[in-house]
Amino acid sequence: MIGVNNVQVTRSGRAVVDQVSLTVGAGELVALIGPNGSGKSSLVAAICGDLPYKGQITVGSTLVEHRSYAALAKSRAVVTQDNPVSLGFTVEEVVGFGRSPWRGTVLEDQDDEFINRALTSMDLHALAQRPVQQLSGGERARVAMARALAQGTEVLILDEPTAALDPRHQMELLTTVRDLVDRGHSALVVLHDLTLASSFADRVVLMRAGRVVAQGPPSDVMVPQTLEAAYEIRMLTLIDPTNGRPVVVPVSR
Repeated sequence: MIGVNNVQVTRSGRAVVDQVSLTVGAGELVALIGPNGSGKSSLVAAICGDLPYKGQITVGSTLVEHRSYAALAKSRAVVTQDNPVSLGFTVEEVVGFGRSPWRGTVLEDQDDEFINRALTSMDLHALAQRPVQQLSGGERARVAMARALAQGTEVLILDEPTAALDPRHQMELLTTVRDLVDRGHSALVVLHDLTLASSFADRVVLMRAGRVVAQGPPSDVMVPQTLEAAYEIRMLTLIDPTNGRPVVVPVSR
């Protein structure tokens, strides 16, 4: 449901994304990993239609540049690293913003159902009437995720959604995404926690210096020699006996 073919993004005359190709199919969670500055967020911005690019990007079966923002908003929901909110809005109101693409359509009747489900998924009912400005960074991150869930799209594009969360809420967020994917949705998720990426993703795409340097199942990508070359640090990988997937631990030299 996401197709990226030979995409290049240039900033200040430098290719920050260089000839990248990847796909995210229906019923698939793809984790995008890599060191800081490797081009992950720029690639996500291009997929969302927020940055100019060369190459070809499709969401669904339609080229991104051929779709309006309103049409894209009915196809994919996005959580960015920064989620500014204007003063005065409550948690419930902000989550309700996710229903904006469906105003004036027959799906508007489902607004309350989607908002309630999103608040439940992100453990926000107790905070529903609180102004967003009174929340911690982690709570605001959960609000941003709930807003995306309320949008009710088939595609989720999430840029570091767990960065500000405690371990419990990291697991709850990714479990929610995994459940949606298992029901046929698609998710592209940027993650810095390599063990979370290994635990939840069907495939992992590793970027470095604007290029894809490895992609495949976690068991193929999450190996020391591949990770050490990308991150320039020693890595230890163990196997989680509960799921058979790699656990990645950075180690001192």
